[in-house]
Amino acid sequence: MRARIAYLDNLKLLVIVLVVVFHSSVTYSGIGSWYYTEKPRLDVLTLGVFGFFASFSQAFTMGLLFFMAGYVVPLAYGSRGFAAFVRNRLFRLGMPTLLFMLAIYPLVVHGLLGFARPNKYPDFFSFYANHITSLGFTWAAGPLWFAEVLLLLSAAYALARLWKWDIPMLRRKAMPGMGTILFLMGAIALLTFAIRIFYPIGTTVFNFQVYFFAQYAILFFAGIVASRKGWLERLDEQQGKWWLIAAVVLGSASWAVLVRASGIMGGNWALLGGLHWQSAAYALWESFVGVAMSIGLLAVFRKRCGRQKGVFSGMAQNSFAVYVFHAPIVVSIALLLRPLMLHPLAKWVILSAIAVPACFLFAAFVVRKTPVLNRIV
Repeated sequence: MRARIAYLDNLKLLVIVLVVVFHSSVTYSGIGSWYYTEKPRLDVLTLGVFGFFASFSQAFTMGLLFFMAGYVVPLAYGSRGFAAFVRNRLFRLGMPTLLFMLAIYPLVVHGLLGFARPNKYPDFFSFYANHITSLGFTWAAGPLWFAEVLLLLSAAYALARLWKWDIPMLRRKAMPGMGTILFLMGAIALLTFAIRIFYPIGTTVFNFQVYFFAQYAILFFAGIVASRKGWLERLDEQQGKWWLIAAVVLGSASWAVLVRASGIMGGNWALLGGLHWQSAAYALWESFVGVAMSIGLLAVFRKRCGRQKGVFSGMAQNSFAVYVFHAPIVVSIALLLRPLMLHPLAKWVILSAIAVPACFLFAAFVVRKTPVLNRIV
């Protein structure tokens, strides 16, 4: 396996672990959308810890996944051509999405939550029949919205290539300078702010969190450009470290200032969207953290994490399977932990510590050992 692919796989592994930890946090914070939440009363400090983790992780994790997905798209298209590329994407992204809609979602909503709240849901046959006949399953992609959006973006790229549009492969072109990076941050922030005027954080359209889509689409396209220009091969580790430091230090400090100044802790929701300075500032903060963390992690992982050994090799190969199946596992473990009378932060740590290895064990010993699931995922 080439180092370039290995370090990207290792970075995807880190991001998927963070996704599992993030959804575990929502169980006890209520910050975000999730299938099962306990919604305990949170003191200001606890709410701040949960809020910072949610904001910071959301600012870069999924955008970085879209960038890496965009990076490999030209390579995949070039080796397959239009028809084979589209067929491959339909299967690799469409089938897991259908699996979640038709099987995993009913398991989570009726099988697990119905077991925990037996008086809330009808019998499974009635529930599932309504799930299909009402077309409710089309709204039930859950975390697999990522695969849906990636499928749409991949299809758009394939059509562009079919129409003879492409980015020249100029391997000797200089790396993007500070001006280009700042322009990228500004473009993401401006478009994000514009979208949130109409779709504030917390609203969904067909299960899509469109208020994050500006970053996702732009970073997907940036990944394509980076692949064609050979930019990742020339990333400087030292510069990457400085970007990481800037993201963590400046990002943390500015988040604290923004949260306090915006008034969100007192019930002013202007930070979430609309024509408000708080929303514009938050969009700018997100774009800075998202781009800075992405550059930093890509540079450091390329230099330091270009190999896969032992258990980490298997974990990296199973990361997408973990993404697909983590919802019922996290919910199941959270239900088992429900009787524990502990601080929400402690329960989050315990849930994460159990759920992460449980998800990877499930992927290795159930998904990979089941021929149908192994082929789909």
